[in-house]
Amino acid sequence: MIDREVQGDAAAWPSQRLLMTAAAMFAAYLAWQLTGLGGEGNSILIGNIAIVPPTALAAVACWAAARRCERGRVAYGWVVMGLAMVAYLLGEIAQLIYELNPGEYVFPSLADPFYLCFYPLFLTAIVLFTGPRWRRGRSLRAALDMVTIAIGGAAVVWYVVLGPTAYADTGGPLSTVVSLAYPAGDLVLIVALAQLLVDPSGHVRRRSLQLLAAAISAFIVADVVYARLVLEETYAGGNLVDTLYVAAILLFALAAGAERPNAEGAAPSGAARPHGRALALAPYLAVAAVFAVLIAAESDADFFPGLSLVLAAALAAALVALRQLLAQTELLAVHQRLRAAHRELAALAGTDPLTDLPNQRTLTATIDAALERSRREDDACALLFCDIDHFKALNDTLGHAAGDAALAEFGRVAAGALRAGDSFGRWGGEEFVAVLPNIDRAGAAAIAERVRAAVASHAFAATAGMPMTVSIGCRQRSLRRQARGSQPGEPRRG
Repeated sequence: MIDREVQGDAAAWPSQRLLMTAAAMFAAYLAWQLTGLGGEGNSILIGNIAIVPPTALAAVACWAAARRCERGRVAYGWVVMGLAMVAYLLGEIAQLIYELNPGEYVFPSLADPFYLCFYPLFLTAIVLFTGPRWRRGRSLRAALDMVTIAIGGAAVVWYVVLGPTAYADTGGPLSTVVSLAYPAGDLVLIVALAQLLVDPSGHVRRRSLQLLAAAISAFIVADVVYARLVLEETYAGGNLVDTLYVAAILLFALAAGAERPNAEGAAPSGAARPHGRALALAPYLAVAAVFAVLIAAESDADFFPGLSLVLAAALAAALVALRQLLAQTELLAVHQRLRAAHRELAALAGTDPLTDLPNQRTLTATIDAALERSRREDDACALLFCDIDHFKALNDTLGHAAGDAALAEFGRVAAGALRAGDSFGRWGGEEFVAVLPNIDRAGAAAIAERVRAAVASHAFAATAGMPMTVSIGCRQRSLRRQARGSQPGEPRRG
């Protein structure tokens, strides 16, 4: 079972039970690989059996994630990913049946259609996660990044697996088509990974996206290594490459376990989450992969002119990429400073510099929001208008510096007499306003008296012992039933 206690941001990682289960499965599989328990003759059978529980765990985790997300694109994405895991599980079971039954194994087999269904289903899930959320200002840049990553991955897959498979003698047209379908599926996964990196969802949890990206990367590497071993006729069930498959599938399970409820309804920051520095490196790594393949292909040729030109092109591209990375780092630093300055300016624009309380602009927005909430929920709210008595005489007697200090001290005293959810700010001059949500007339009068008494009993340091008093007026928005003259016992109407 998967834990369902999933409240709060503290639960960004999968549940402890899922983590322990995945760790135990991987440790057991790795221990079997390293120790060779079961004998060489049973390694293929044990390897096929051992990969079934992790795949089943991943399928269950995906279904549990879909249930936690209730409805929406993210929930449907986890459902489709669960179907992808079920298809892969059925392929493993079919492969296991072939291993249990005596006779010569024939390729392609019944397991291959199930295995191949995994790729389009998984791409569909990623599309559901990301969705059509391109922002006008970044759509072209994101598309270029995605194409660059896809080309880099495709170059590696073509050179290592797809090209050699196309020219290999696989035993007939059907075998050739199925053999090519697997590296083509890896290209599908590369496109999915590229889309996940350049346009991450604003609703799927960040930890889940990170684990998904790691799982896809591990699965692609495992697929490419497996296909290469098959071409070289050195693969046998239970090879170390299967450990990478197990790790990838368990990462899929952990990614599903890291998904949390209400993520579909969470407000995204902008239209997409910003790129991290590690994700911003992905297009450059893709370009490096293309040049690596090109250098490998030219390594057997004469050093001049082919290989030397390739090395020169790779060096030039690396320098251009380094220059762009430095420029990007500078832009990120400038962007962070601008955001900090924007937050500071926003705070200054809404704060009275003398009292450090909300100013008239902020109070106006607070009052509008309180009145709107009062109308929407049919709750009463009240405003207290506070005017310091004889403040002009105090200012003329003690001076403006003492008057300013007295205003700041008054703001602290009056605000301290209010409730935790109330708002208090300076309207202008010696006038202050308190916004009291969800309160009746008697409650507002009681709070006004509490403010008046707190001011009257306070010994203001700024006035050198001169007493200060305040006059308070109250304005209340009553409930609609009270405005209609209903009897106190009459039920409220929505």
